[in-house]
Amino acid sequence: MQEPLVRDVNVPNYFVLDTAALVPYYLRDTVLRLAAYDVFAPVLSDAILEELKGALRKLGRSHAHIERVVGAIERTFSDTIWNRDVLETHMREARGYVSDPDDAHVVSAALASGAHAIVTVNRRHFRDSALHDLGIEVWRPSELIQWSWARERRRVAEEALRRQCEGYENPPLRRAEVACKVDPILNEPATGLCCRRS
Repeated sequence: MQEPLVRDVNVPNYFVLDTAALVPYYLRDTVLRLAAYDVFAPVLSDAILEELKGALRKLGRSHAHIERVVGAIERTFSDTIWNRDVLETHMREARGYVSDPDDAHVVSAALASGAHAIVTVNRRHFRDSALHDLGIEVWRPSELIQWSWARERRRVAEEALRRQCEGYENPPLRRAEVACKVDPILNEPATGLCCRRS
């Protein structure tokens, strides 16, 4: 059985990444790159990754593409993926914190892991005030990006973004161009992290 993640002041906070924050390519790349650079510790689950596969299928992505994306996430963040059996123990309680029962597994992952926040573009699906009473915040991806850009994490976040931009070859992209791709997804400026020119 997986033990809850232990929060340490010297370790980044834990954030559950809801499927909706992982579907758009540039947003997924930005958020996961920050996690890979230990700007924060992601919390994922089998259920979140299955939902991601389904969402990418609905967008018409090929089976090979989906397996490549999810496989890379599984390899990179294998120690942060919670299995269904562990989450099932929290599902009953989790259902009381969502307006959409299909999102209970996300709250269950937050409860099981001791996560600081749930990162989602579907904020209305979660009962913010009730979760807040449990010490769990509900953040938009833009809030996570802004938090990542705080002074003590800034140098690492800058390096993560620099590497992200270097990875785009066809076409190559600068920071401002990445921001132009991420901001419409968020429907607001991701102030701080992306909006600086290289």
